[in-house]
Amino acid sequence: MSQSTPERRRVRAARSTLARIEQQRATFAIAYGAAGSPQQRFNTVAASLRAAIAGRKQRHPVAVEDRLEAVTAQLTGLLEELHTAQQQAAEHTIHAEYRRQHRNERRAAA
Repeated sequence: MSQSTPERRRVRAARSTLARIEQQRATFAIAYGAAGSPQQRFNTVAASLRAAIAGRKQRHPVAVEDRLEAVTAQLTGLLEELHTAQQQAAEHTIHAEYRRQHRNERRAAA
């Protein structure tokens, strides 16, 4: 039994997708291995995430879209965690400077 043309197109598209994924994984592994800092590793992961979903003319299957929504929700939570950590570090620095200035003023007054 031969496949109809739409089925053959789907199979060709699926094979193309597998080849693209294999290439993206190889590219990611090389770039991630070469990244020396946490920021470089993050940038590598972010670029790879964008590459995995970019440029697709056809609609993603529902399972992929659902997973993409879940990943987006996780990234949103991680962004909030990062902002909180940055905010705490900034507030700590400001408070430490305030304490230093206050200490210097007390010494100068003594």
